[in-house]
Amino acid sequence: MKQVEAWVLAKALQLQPGEVVLDPMCGKGTLLCEAAIWWPEASFIGCDVEAQQLEKCLANHRYLGLTELVVHQADAATLGGLPIADSSVDKLMCAPPWDRQFEAAGGLENFYPKMLEEFSRVLRSNGTMAFLLNLPAEEALKASLAGWRTCRCPFALTHHTVGVLLLAWKVHRCQILQSIPNPILSLGSSAIGASPERCLGRGTRPATATQSGRAEEKGSGKRRRPARLNLRPKPHVLSGRA
Repeated sequence: MKQVEAWVLAKALQLQPGEVVLDPMCGKGTLLCEAAIWWPEASFIGCDVEAQQLEKCLANHRYLGLTELVVHQADAATLGGLPIADSSVDKLMCAPPWDRQFEAAGGLENFYPKMLEEFSRVLRSNGTMAFLLNLPAEEALKASLAGWRTCRCPFALTHHTVGVLLLAWKVHRCQILQSIPNPILSLGSSAIGASPERCLGRGTRPATATQSGRAEEKGSGKRRRPARLNLRPKPHVLSGRA
């Protein structure tokens, strides 16, 4: 994962001072580091099943001179596997395994439902989740998101891979979110399950945002390429896997 994808994922969550932000599969901490750089007044927690990855995460955090980070060695795909209290997390950001570079135990169809059950346990009722996926992973995850409203933004992750930024929140939040600008609209987006404009309110596209991310241009009938994320935060040097 590059820093720009990590930054966009955190920005889409609209992090606020004092919020508790969790990356339950943090690896070396790319997501947590980028979020902590740009939104330092939030509190961050990182979890991973591998102790070596948590060591790299802490090393990267210290290297960048960031505020204290809480980490736990834990299995996020087991109910009760995260040492975190029920309904205590405001925002959750995650780049779960796609069953490619890193294997998902039992396959995505088995791994993702268990993962989401645990995420739902620790997330507050008004919380939001953000995922970085590819298209097959998105398809597998959608099957487990019954009861959640979702909003997506596809983009060109590499020349051969379409990435997807996916936001998810509980359906009953729809009325609350109507007055909140939608960060995904500023990146170019479409929605699954419901229009993001309808659920989140119509946002203002910033001058730096690409307009090529829409899957379909009104009136043309032609599908368009996924957007490239040309929002470029300050570069940082990290080590190990994401």
